[in-house]
Amino acid sequence: MILSIAVVAMGSCKKKSSTTTVTPVTLPVYTIDGIHDLYMTGNSAFVSTATLLITVQFQDSFQKQVTLSLSDLPAGIKVDDRWITSGYPTFSTAITFYDTSFTSAAAEGTYPMTITATGSAGTQKFNFNLKVAKPESCTDNIVGTYYTSNTTCNFGSYVDTVFADATTVNKIWFKNIGKSHSTVYALYSCIDGRLLIPTQSANGYTFTGHGTAAATSSSHSISMTITYGSDTCDVSMH
Repeated sequence: MILSIAVVAMGSCKKKSSTTTVTPVTLPVYTIDGIHDLYMTGNSAFVSTATLLITVQFQDSFQKQVTLSLSDLPAGIKVDDRWITSGYPTFSTAITFYDTSFTSAAAEGTYPMTITATGSAGTQKFNFNLKVAKPESCTDNIVGTYYTSNTTCNFGSYVDTVFADATTVNKIWFKNIGKSHSTVYALYSCIDGRLLIPTQSANGYTFTGHGTAAATSSSHSISMTITYGSDTCDVSMH
């Protein structure tokens, strides 16, 4: 009787073991590498850029197309549309973000962004931050009095004074642009020294133009082409 009980107990243990089921872990067939936070400078240049180089990585023997999309961009930021939005892993693409311009630049701040990848294994979301830094001023050597200024529209030398805007970084003002006795503003690029004079009205004229500025701690010069009224003039300031 004791031997019979022992056999039943051993049989019971084997039956329990034989019904145990192990569920396999299914790995995604792709992943995305290279996603990280990006940093851009604000309106200290005509175009400020930041690039995210990502790779949709092969993970399995069975591959299908993966489609990528990007969350809404903050105001003032655009994306170069040449990045690859779909393909078969493994493939890489560069997503370049750029600040559109001085006149509609992105505000300083941190902007949460998401890349969404959709494939046969389902949808995955990858988060990162786009951080826009406060621009640094670079007009200290540009501002001042230009005693030797000339324009092809009003012959003869004249004096003009350039001063920095009180609130907007790298925005400067001319008090007597092109010897017109008009006060007009321009936007200055720290990267390449370019000047942009957005369309604006002053003293009964509509002004627009572009040029360059070069400066050191001991000297400065500005060359521009400006249009006001029906005149287009070359301006040289020293």
